[in-house]
Amino acid sequence: MPLADLHARIKSFGGIGDRLCQSLTDYLLQLGMARDRVPRITVSDLAYSTQRDPYSGEISLHGEWRDAGGMLCGSLDYRGDGTFYLEHDVLQPHPTDRRWIIEAITAWGTVENLKLEPRLMAALAE
Repeated sequence: MPLADLHARIKSFGGIGDRLCQSLTDYLLQLGMARDRVPRITVSDLAYSTQRDPYSGEISLHGEWRDAGGMLCGSLDYRGDGTFYLEHDVLQPHPTDRRWIIEAITAWGTVENLKLEPRLMAALAE
């Protein structure tokens, strides 16, 4: 994909991405997570590229979040039809059930039909 097309796709995603990231933050707060425990999830922190879907052949906008050390901590795939799949590390104790850790949050669908789900893993027994 030419660089101009990549920039156009990033620009078209901007407003959608901002709403999506705010929805992720709101969801974690609704679960009861303290604001200072919610990871910073913003589109301005994404490093973009394009990827070809192996099934459909469609070119998707792909973004990755990395921490200060360069480790991958989240990714987003935004398709031409307006659907997306997003995953971002949370790695915090579940705010209401200490048997669990929220490993990550996943989101998929469209902004108008957003599906959100925490990915849980068992906490270590005390």
